[in-house]
Amino acid sequence: MKDVDRRPVVVSLTPLPLSADSRTLKQVTSVHRFGFKSIVIEGAPSRLADEPIPFEIISIGARAQPQTSTDAATVAAEAVAAPHPVAEEKLAAAAPDPVGIQDIKSLSILQRWPVGRLALRIPGLRRVARALQRNLLRALVSLKGGKQLQQRPSIAQIIFALPYAMILLAREVVGWLPTRILPAGISQSLRAAAINPLAFANYLATYLDQHVFKVLSVTPRADLYYLHSFYQFPAVFLLCLRYRARMIYDAHDFYQHQKEDPTVSSYWKKWVIPFEGAIEAACIRFASDVVTVNEGIAALMRERFGCEPVILRNAHDFRLDRQVPRTIRDAIGLAPEAFLVVFIGNYKSGMTLEGAFDALVSLPKHVHLAFLGGRYPDCNDTLATRGLEGRVHFVPPVLPQEIVPVAASADVAVLLYFKRTIQYPNILPNGFFQSVAAGLPLVYPDLEQIRRVAERHKLGIMANAQDANEIRSALQLLVENDEVRETFRENVRVSRQELCWAYEERTLEPLLNRHLSKSAPNVSRIEDKVAH
Repeated sequence: MKDVDRRPVVVSLTPLPLSADSRTLKQVTSVHRFGFKSIVIEGAPSRLADEPIPFEIISIGARAQPQTSTDAATVAAEAVAAPHPVAEEKLAAAAPDPVGIQDIKSLSILQRWPVGRLALRIPGLRRVARALQRNLLRALVSLKGGKQLQQRPSIAQIIFALPYAMILLAREVVGWLPTRILPAGISQSLRAAAINPLAFANYLATYLDQHVFKVLSVTPRADLYYLHSFYQFPAVFLLCLRYRARMIYDAHDFYQHQKEDPTVSSYWKKWVIPFEGAIEAACIRFASDVVTVNEGIAALMRERFGCEPVILRNAHDFRLDRQVPRTIRDAIGLAPEAFLVVFIGNYKSGMTLEGAFDALVSLPKHVHLAFLGGRYPDCNDTLATRGLEGRVHFVPPVLPQEIVPVAASADVAVLLYFKRTIQYPNILPNGFFQSVAAGLPLVYPDLEQIRRVAERHKLGIMANAQDANEIRSALQLLVENDEVRETFRENVRVSRQELCWAYEERTLEPLLNRHLSKSAPNVSRIEDKVAH
């Protein structure tokens, strides 16, 4: 009887700290609100650890998460361009270095038997054996979530960790060969052919460490796993088989668009994107349901993967907001009469800043531009050249529950995205909904999904983010015409009844109920696919 009355358990997984993933934060809070037990697995310790939250947070560990297309590609590119010893140092520094590994006596297993002692006389085998033992210990520590081994591992644990240990060993061997076999004057293309396998081995080892072994080591049993990244699919696949659970995959973006992005390195396009595409394709194939953020991304996924995603827009949840000690106007020290334009969101490759800077030059001096988020490039020289010192401000990221209250003191919001790849016409980002939630009239780009929603609700003025004249004209009208600005502000206020997370919960709740109801079939899609 006790098991019959048990609340269904939903475990949600994100590779990010929860404080950096507002969509996951909203979803796990809704799971609790619907009456299910809600647990979230986050990829790194969160700034929400001390917050009063109604669900359980389990952190995978303090290690930085595996490389992205930009930072790992940079390491690989630098390594390819560097002299051999320097290349080896760069890639070794980027490798995952397990926590809490203690020095142990090497070769103890081989030295127990005469055949082993004889084998150790073979040139080079002693070094390989030491490396394998060292990497096996690393794999075992990773499997325990980075904790030190307190006792001798079992045979089952060793067998489970051995494939990862072999990958770590292969990475060392691949890293050793180019530095000793290739002559110093070898061409760049040949050197890249030798170094790229090392970079990918490093990526793969980090991937297995962070997204498979550590996830398996901390993730509890659940009735439903809600996956916010395909990276963790292999671990969740095994968990679903073990516990006969179901899985929902929530695709925040169309990730295959990186193939078209000129800022992504050729190494990443040739090695990593095909691997990640295969993981995502398997994730979609075995998912009980696929969710995404809007109709545009759904259409791209339908064409690429043949799935039919459920649409759950990334709207803002006002119920999570809290009072803040300082607004964005306070943080940058602006007087009440100053006119503040804000961009909400982290910097991305599909953004352009120069058009907004050039537009600001020809606007009155009391007009300021602020960016609320992180990862922005150094713009000091660019601003100094245009005479914009003191008029453009960069405000560090705040917690998801603070973004809207912090930004609400601005006068207007601007969106600076352009069509870099096929994904960008289909984006409907957090910053769009957060700007609406803050009650700010919009200056928005001609990107299909943003334009459709903005025009339907009459939220502001459209302007090409790459055209300084269009941005200037739009902002000038909003600065000078109080009546126009207030009309848009009222339209924004009315639209918040629909453009909010409470409205999106009308889609999320039936979706979860369908997979967690007592009438749902006992066999998960993963079990069914494996069986057939």
